[in-house]
Amino acid sequence: MVNVEDLKELKSRDRFYFDCDYCGKRHSSIVHYLRQQAQKTGRKVFNKYCSKKCKGLAKTLDKKTCTYCGAEYKPWSRKQRYCSRGCSNKDRGKCSKTRRENIRKAIREKVGTSAFFSFDSQKLYPRICRVCKKLILDEKHTKTCSHRCAKTLRLKTVRKRGVGRVRRSKAEIQLFNLMSQEYDCEHNKPIFNGFDADIIIHDLKLAIEWNGPWHYKKMMASHSFRAVKVKDQKKVKEILKRGYRFLVVKDFENDMTPELAHKRIQESIRDNSFNKTIFT
Repeated sequence: MVNVEDLKELKSRDRFYFDCDYCGKRHSSIVHYLRQQAQKTGRKVFNKYCSKKCKGLAKTLDKKTCTYCGAEYKPWSRKQRYCSRGCSNKDRGKCSKTRRENIRKAIREKVGTSAFFSFDSQKLYPRICRVCKKLILDEKHTKTCSHRCAKTLRLKTVRKRGVGRVRRSKAEIQLFNLMSQEYDCEHNKPIFNGFDADIIIHDLKLAIEWNGPWHYKKMMASHSFRAVKVKDQKKVKEILKRGYRFLVVKDFENDMTPELAHKRIQESIRDNSFNKTIFT
């Protein structure tokens, strides 16, 4: 038993030692947590146990029948279904009788009798592929039947969560709209060996990049400026390998406007001057 009066002279981070009310084992807890428990229960004196097992045993629950082996046991929790960890592992890891019957029905319907006779319920883990809905019979616990289906499932989850979407700035979008009025443009297509470009004009074999302050200075502690610089250099190499030319719009202090950038790009196209950085 723990008495709230005994905790008054102690600090919040001190440890209070007590005997478990079920097994009598010496145990300790932080005073702050004991005070919180006293506030929740609204009692000055309350029981305290060394573990969840002792707490469950102290409640004197009625005996139950094990779901797997059928033996009677005394549970330590109302949610307990098995008499031991061994029965739990056997029932969940391997096929139970009802699950085995359902799987055999599925095998008969989808595959045929040949697979039914060769099925070993103790080793194989049958399931349905989440992409192509084929029956899988192997010892692995994968969700798909092949690498192709795994890739398809991964792409679906990426699109669903919004992971991997390209973030575009307002200035970049405005520049794209201005260029689209005169040329047939695409944006952020990874056609350069996995790298993309902010604006791609296929007729001119031209890739345009809008680089903000992120590409020229360290913005925060987690920002690796060196990694960004290396990535930009690799991108330029891949653009040139593909036979395209590039123009980089430098927006170092957010002083470059889409209208000015459009004007500079038009001058470069007219003068046939590419593979350079455009300044304000």
